[in-house]
Amino acid sequence: MLRAQIERLGGTVELSTSLVSFEPFDDHVLAHLVRTASDGTVAEETVDCQFLVGTEGAHSIVRKNSGMTFLGESMPTTTLVIGDIHVKRGLPRDVRDPSPFH
Repeated sequence: MLRAQIERLGGTVELSTSLVSFEPFDDHVLAHLVRTASDGTVAEETVDCQFLVGTEGAHSIVRKNSGMTFLGESMPTTTLVIGDIHVKRGLPRDVRDPSPFH
């Protein structure tokens, strides 16, 4: 849903692209990126941005290079599984969630 909204607003989401560093200025930010193509080739690029938003959590390059701390905890032993699931027919009402995390 987030990607679709970004695209509706004229933006794009680029996969296999990493922010390496950035340089803030009063009216813009230079973002230094590394892109890895499907054939394994790597290309560096610098993008001139009006804004830069860091959304990569505890390991955020934006947060660290801005001098901000991470309030919270990182749980490296926790596994998170995300799925995009479409149920074609209704589930029976007696189906219960067997996971301990309900």
